[in-house]
Amino acid sequence: IYGVGYKNSRASSLLITLLGELGISGVILYICGIFSVIYYFLKDNHSFIFLRKYLLILISVLLAQFVSCPDLDFCVFWMSMYIMAIAYYQKTPKFKCVIQKS
Repeated sequence: IYGVGYKNSRASSLLITLLGELGISGVILYICGIFSVIYYFLKDNHSFIFLRKYLLILISVLLAQFVSCPDLDFCVFWMSMYIMAIAYYQKTPKFKCVIQKS
């Protein structure tokens, strides 16, 4: 149920490493956090079309982590999350404050 701690176990896949380090509850929270970000971009069709390339980068890095690179602090994964957030922020319309004098 509980893991042994960060960087205290390393297996050949990310899932086994996460189970060893974070435990079952930590793995559930980690996976829910990642998929909530992916779901947030998939639910809006316009953002999915605009951010499809960034989402594919994130999914491919995640798959590579699950297969061969089981490190939580893999900087390419976190950088792709940051790039998606920045691209989404630049896509959203900016609101202008209009003050009317009466």
